[in-house]
Amino acid sequence: MSRCLTIPRMTLLLLLTIVLTGCADGKSAKTRPCGNGTLDPGEACDDGNSLSDDGCSATCALETGWTCEGLPTVCVAVCGDGRVVGLEPCDDGAHEPGDGCAADCTIEHGFTCEAQPSVCVTTCGDGQRAAGREACDDGDNDNGDGCDADCAVEAGWDCDDASPSVCGAERCGDGIAAGDEACDGADLGDADCVLLGFDSGDLLCDQDCTFDTSDCQRCGDGACDEGEECAQDCGATFLSVGFAHACALMATGSAWCWGYNAMGQLGNGRVGAEIGFWNIPCDSTPQEVLGVDELVLIHAGFTTTCGVTPTGGLKCWGANQYGQLGDGRADHGITCDSGDCSLIPVDVNLLSVPTAAFSVASGWYHSCVLGTFGDVACWGSNERGQLGDGVASHGATCEGVDCSRVPVRVHNLSANVQQVAAADQYACALRGDGTVWCWGANDTGQLGDGTTIDRNVPVQVSGLTTVSRISAGSGFACAIRQDRSVWCWGANAAGQLGDGTTVDRTTPVRAGTLLATEVSCGSSHACARKADDSTWCWGGNEGGQLGQGNTDPSPAPVQVPIPLERGLVGAGGWYYSCAISTVTGRVSCWGNNGLGQLGQGTFENSPVPVTVPGLNP
Repeated sequence: MSRCLTIPRMTLLLLLTIVLTGCADGKSAKTRPCGNGTLDPGEACDDGNSLSDDGCSATCALETGWTCEGLPTVCVAVCGDGRVVGLEPCDDGAHEPGDGCAADCTIEHGFTCEAQPSVCVTTCGDGQRAAGREACDDGDNDNGDGCDADCAVEAGWDCDDASPSVCGAERCGDGIAAGDEACDGADLGDADCVLLGFDSGDLLCDQDCTFDTSDCQRCGDGACDEGEECAQDCGATFLSVGFAHACALMATGSAWCWGYNAMGQLGNGRVGAEIGFWNIPCDSTPQEVLGVDELVLIHAGFTTTCGVTPTGGLKCWGANQYGQLGDGRADHGITCDSGDCSLIPVDVNLLSVPTAAFSVASGWYHSCVLGTFGDVACWGSNERGQLGDGVASHGATCEGVDCSRVPVRVHNLSANVQQVAAADQYACALRGDGTVWCWGANDTGQLGDGTTIDRNVPVQVSGLTTVSRISAGSGFACAIRQDRSVWCWGANAAGQLGDGTTVDRTTPVRAGTLLATEVSCGSSHACARKADDSTWCWGGNEGGQLGQGNTDPSPAPVQVPIPLERGLVGAGGWYYSCAISTVTGRVSCWGNNGLGQLGQGTFENSPVPVTVPGLNP
């Protein structure tokens, strides 16, 4: 028979008390740990771990910015509350797209976000286009490529939505040069004809947005474009200023003359069609010389003009009463002002010397040619021994004085002459050794030998050496030495010697402190050009030939207000002057205009330079 285990009643009560009240040692019973995934008393959440920053803290308390539910607790970040928690890249406190932080709290393309609540900004130039904020982003901060430094699309451009943005011209014809367009309409960018390698002109834009250079001009290309200023292609390349007419050579080799034309010296096939001072025939606008196509040099004298051809030939036209045409003929079938003349160029008889022409110079009624080998020959009147050959009679008489209708060689110059100059009734030559020799009339000391005695053979100008240029005027002459100092001698009544006096000089005196590269003598004034291309004149100013805007004479050089450009200057015989720019081919004249020698189409004097119109090749 089984027995029942009997537990005393007190023992049972004790056990029950221990269970209900804790351990027998008097301590409290243990609470269940946070993080066991069970929601125990005092716990707001329990996600089964003891980590913070996941919505449910290490003490099982709810963290701000989260919403939690379930067991074990599952916490999700609250997007849009302005707190960046958990895996949220951003939270700007809103759910609006396009502000950098999307409705799901992810960072939108092209933005960077930081702080709480999140502040999102675009980074222009990072190549990530931020929609709504950036119209474009091409990965740089440069202007002029379609997407500017502020990530805005530039005018005339079209940029796609890619990252980085790709930009191109919106369309050709919108008037804005963009993309691959060189130009668009009037928008040429910074380009012009000069930038494209031309010298001048107007750059245009073609219909396909490429440059149109048809109106651009390149000096020296052989084409004379409209409006082009280029001596090599258009306008004048050489100038000669005579007594009252002037002549210019054009780029094509053609020759044009204007002014005094009573003896056919303009070479245009007739005497002057206009009547100037003292009822003298003239032409006040440039006239093309007939029968010459390619002259390399031209010289305007008194009533005769001569020109050198490329082959060394020599042609002259105009008056011939003293045989100054040099062709051996006394009668050309026409009479000009009661004397023989030729209205068109005729060939000078150089076989009589013989020689080939290099340059030529003319006085009143005689001319001299410098040959290619440095020899000099003269022809025409020999009234004052200006032919220089030492012969008193040449077997011919012209207007009652001795003359030669063909060239005769000048005596004792040898074959090393560098330049020849002639005026009124004398001539001078510059030899290769830098000395100057003159012959002919000497009434005012223009031969420079210290006397006033005429010479029919060359005599050396006293004390003058190392000379590089010479010029002969009416009764006086000037020279430039290698140090560029200017020296003059002869007549000085108007101060044309430039020494500050009005005393004639039979030997050279220095023209002040002037340093020049070129000099030209007229009848009562002279002009020179300096190394800086400025032009200076001095002496008489009866017609305003000094170019100062007045008629006051100046025994010292004064500057003429014309552009500082390479060129030549000529002092005319009848109180006028002309200059040429060999850069632009432009010719300017000033002073007396009684016979139209300023080329203006009028007979009004001008004491300041005026451009000669109508000089075109």
